[in-house]
Amino acid sequence: MTIELRYLRHFAAAVEEGGMGRGARSLNISQPGLTRSIRLLEEHLKVTLFERGTKGITPTNYGINFYSRAKSILAETERAEVEITEMRGETESLVTVGALPSQANFVLPEATVSFLKTNEQTRVKVIQKARDEILPSLLAGKFDFIFCILDPVDADQRVTQSLLFYDRPSLIVRKAHPVFRAKGELFKKLLDYQWVLPRPEADQRLYINTCYANAGLALPQIAVECQTTPYLKSLVMQSDFIGVLPTNFESVEESAGLIRTIDPEGFENSIPFGIQYRSDRPISGSAQRLIREIENACRAMKQKLVNRLDFRI
Repeated sequence: MTIELRYLRHFAAAVEEGGMGRGARSLNISQPGLTRSIRLLEEHLKVTLFERGTKGITPTNYGINFYSRAKSILAETERAEVEITEMRGETESLVTVGALPSQANFVLPEATVSFLKTNEQTRVKVIQKARDEILPSLLAGKFDFIFCILDPVDADQRVTQSLLFYDRPSLIVRKAHPVFRAKGELFKKLLDYQWVLPRPEADQRLYINTCYANAGLALPQIAVECQTTPYLKSLVMQSDFIGVLPTNFESVEESAGLIRTIDPEGFENSIPFGIQYRSDRPISGSAQRLIREIENACRAMKQKLVNRLDFRI
């Protein structure tokens, strides 16, 4: 038996809906038809894909493994169909990009504007995802590529990555913050105030904690934990809180003098940012052209932000 795509679609629907009946309804097919597809798959693979119970079905270990492969195949098939219709001129081209919330306002807007000047029939879709969600979404086929913090040298072999620049956290405070009138070491004096930081596993927070720990000092006191940049800036402007943003993030409030940036001595550019895309799938021509525009935008910013970032392109 040859595994047909409809069997994969039926299997994926059963997993995602948690039942044969619900899976069949989501596909607008009969339950016996979906059940037959699952049975044929199990017979072909010679394994049990689901455990049946009174509360529904649960994928076995075989089912879990097969589901990840099935979703990749279905995503690739869908992408191939879209690209063919784009090549025939029947639909406009679409490039889907994943970005970290802290980076969506850097490089991408400039690159997108430049890209669309010569790619008028292409749409760009940018979706913000948290650090722990963005790579799994790429591997699931939801993005053409992602603009994010890169993984270490021993990164997932399913991913190809291109380094653009190194960044570091930058501390922000309101323009008349009392820390500027304090005597003594600024880095230590900042601990007298409460901080607004991202969640514990965020690279910026880990970086700051490491710097204070290496200096033999206590860790910052956290007043608010948030991932939202506008909310963070509003909190900082209305309080004595210490906030943190990427160094490359030069906000309107900073340009207007409402927020001041603090770059403590010892903070070094060591957080790698760049492009990641799947190694096991061809990247579309439109996506390649947008990546080139991102690289061009970085080159254009190299002189402007020479004291803030360590560009590698």
